[in-house]
Amino acid sequence: MIEIIAAVSAAGRAFNYIQQAVAKGHEINDLAHKFGAFFDAKDKIAEAEAGVENASAMSKLFAKDSVESAALQITMAKQKTVQMEKQLREIITYTVGQEVYIEMLRTRTTIRKQRLEAARAKAARKRLIIDGLGFAFLGTILFACTMFIVGVVV
Repeated sequence: MIEIIAAVSAAGRAFNYIQQAVAKGHEINDLAHKFGAFFDAKDKIAEAEAGVENASAMSKLFAKDSVESAALQITMAKQKTVQMEKQLREIITYTVGQEVYIEMLRTRTTIRKQRLEAARAKAARKRLIIDGLGFAFLGTILFACTMFIVGVVV
């Protein structure tokens, strides 16, 4: 869950930078990279959520954090970034117009779908590999124990 904390921190830094720069009179166009940093951090939270949802059986079995802890961290991170995004929306609409914000949302939705699908596929592959290796290891142990027991009994 460290990646969620880091993502919220990165989103907060970008958000604060944007607010301060706008207050000093900087153009929104000059801050595109900071808006990008904010939304990249927000996407990392979504990717972390997808990773938790698609966690392997082995990682669930040996997870350090409770389910409630993971759910709370994800929920709080999403809530905090939603609040920041509302304020960023206001900044964009007041300075360059609502049309720019709407176009950005359309483009972002398309890109987000692609990235989330890729993140889910990656998490599913990782889950398959970890589960495969874990169950193969447990099967080998079980086989070795069975052979030992059979060897002792005979």
